[in-house]
Amino acid sequence: SVYDGNGYSVNNLETPLFSRVNGGVIKRLALENVNINVSQRRVGALVEWLTDKIEIESVNVDGEITNNDGDVGGLIGSSVVDSEAIIINSSSNVHINAMESAGGLMGRVGGGDLTIENSYSKINLTAGDIQDKNSKTKL
Repeated sequence: SVYDGNGYSVNNLETPLFSRVNGGVIKRLALENVNINVSQRRVGALVEWLTDKIEIESVNVDGEITNNDGDVGGLIGSSVVDSEAIIINSSSNVHINAMESAGGLMGRVGGGDLTIENSYSKINLTAGDIQDKNSKTKL
């Protein structure tokens, strides 16, 4: 299936636009002044969790995402094994507050393929306590 935003903007989003995506195309959309503050794992402004092939084209995100767990991305929170994400002509300009596994476009690639073409992220990252599990030394 195809979700075409026709160049429109969604403003002041407080939850991810899509929860679990099982494939398709999302294109020509802007998410502006995003302010997402959730406690569950897998958070992206556009998609929380990817379970199949998705193509994201000409999607731009701007704002802040706060999560007290991990797998936090500007566009996609996380993917699973055998999934495929293709990100084309897209961007994220986000401030992310997370405990682990965070990224400007995608928080965690859990498996499968990730292709990024002509896309970028500008990220301001605030991370929780990062600890070396072997030595118990806080970094």
